[in-house]
Amino acid sequence: YIWFADLDPDDDGWNTSDQGDGRQDAFPDEGTQWNDTDGDGFGDNASGFEPDACPLDFGTSTDDVFGC
Repeated sequence: YIWFADLDPDDDGWNTSDQGDGRQDAFPDEGTQWNDTDGDGFGDNASGFEPDACPLDFGTSTDDVFGC
């Protein structure tokens, strides 16, 4: 029997790895972000740290907005 702990170091309710529920924290050390739909490194939570202004389009901007 192997038991995997629910790891959530940033305490945002999302595990750092998929525990069989299909959910995984894209930002395991940032409690205000957990999802990154376009994979550009900027989180989808608009009220979180460095939010992705274009969450469906990959982007690298950091001047006026993040992730466009």
